[in-house]
Amino acid sequence: MDTFCPRTSWISPRWNTSAASPAEHIVVNNAFAAEVHPLADFPLEVFDRMVSVNIRGAWIAVQAAEPHLGEGGRIINIGSVFAQRQPPGSMAGIAAYNLTKAALEGMARGLARELAPRGITANTVLPGAVDTEALPAHMAELISQWAPAGRLATTAEVANTVSFLASEDASFVTGVSLPVDGGFAA
Repeated sequence: MDTFCPRTSWISPRWNTSAASPAEHIVVNNAFAAEVHPLADFPLEVFDRMVSVNIRGAWIAVQAAEPHLGEGGRIINIGSVFAQRQPPGSMAGIAAYNLTKAALEGMARGLARELAPRGITANTVLPGAVDTEALPAHMAELISQWAPAGRLATTAEVANTVSFLASEDASFVTGVSLPVDGGFAA
């Protein structure tokens, strides 16, 4: 078993219903849990935890925020490029992770249609592998070879994409999935 992220963190939201700043009308779903097990050996309790963190947590956050989002509100899910592309070769056991990240794309597309009349956008950022302490070194070395750019993404590159989607410049961008993957999905 490989565990990509042995820990997750939860943030208790506080809503300022008289917010003057559009920045106070932004939801970014960035929690994740991932373990790799072959299908036949995948523990159901691990699957349930991944679904709970990766899908249910995002749903609950959006559901809690929605009444407070006004014109210009933003919902940004952090998915994974693995939701759209399987890594080269055989990487048995990653299907459950891919499933949970693909669900975030479907949620964003549905919310984009539902909330666009109120001026609220919903999008998904699809990072490739990102250079963080959560990614074991042996995985980082392997994964960096899959992208034509030949390296991992930086946290700043992902954050800049989120910042764009949160900005007024992206007010007409909704329901999209935007890869930040060095060409992996190309």
